[in-house]
Amino acid sequence: AAAAPAHAQTSDASSVPIYNRLVEFEIGTTNVIPGLAESWTAAADGMSYTFKLRHGVKFHSNSKFTPTRDFNNVVLKIKAQNPDLVIPASYYNEYVLLARTMQQQQVKLKGIYSVLGGAASSYKFVKEFPEAAKYIMDCNHWFDPRNPKAVALKKTVEDKGQFYTYEVYMNYSCIMLVADALQRAASADRAKITEALASSTFAGHLMPYGPTKFVNGQNEGAAPVNTQVLDNDIKVILPATFANAKPVFPMPA
Repeated sequence: AAAAPAHAQTSDASSVPIYNRLVEFEIGTTNVIPGLAESWTAAADGMSYTFKLRHGVKFHSNSKFTPTRDFNNVVLKIKAQNPDLVIPASYYNEYVLLARTMQQQQVKLKGIYSVLGGAASSYKFVKEFPEAAKYIMDCNHWFDPRNPKAVALKKTVEDKGQFYTYEVYMNYSCIMLVADALQRAASADRAKITEALASSTFAGHLMPYGPTKFVNGQNEGAAPVNTQVLDNDIKVILPATFANAKPVFPMPA
């Protein structure tokens, strides 16, 4: 069989340690071992723990800490592997630092693709660092760009100087779902409301969801979409039934 092209590979940034936990699991077991914490003790009642942190640990940038760590070494490792695709898996601050460092070091990629990316579907990221955010793709829960109510709510939020975040349209949809259940239950009785939710087929979402169908507490009518940062905006690119833009891949050089 022909060998795969040397450049045809994917680099998973989650495999490179970009943040640490207080404790870790020993590989292959459920034994808890030290991470950021050197040691820890439990209170007599088991309700609280005291962790002794390692010295010399640098924190990422956030509202309470001055940035003391960069991603140069991480990005140098990615660059050395010469991948086609990078798949970041991290929280917002780490994601932004990684994306900006890849931009600054001019890492040449065909794409950056995230799954529930910490910043990939963030208007804040797109506004503050448009060049670093450009063409990034994400698989995430999103609002339906074809739904007039979802678009009107976006305008209301942004007119107040706020970002239209996942929490806004998701929670807005949840409240409408509960309101529908209350109306059908015609009661404030907990059992009747629970029954109404369990049998719900609510379809008035702001999200690109099908009719609600709860199975073991999970809504099987819910589904994520694929988004991409295009023209300083976040567009839905897949599935085609909800898309308001076409995907750009590979990323322009």
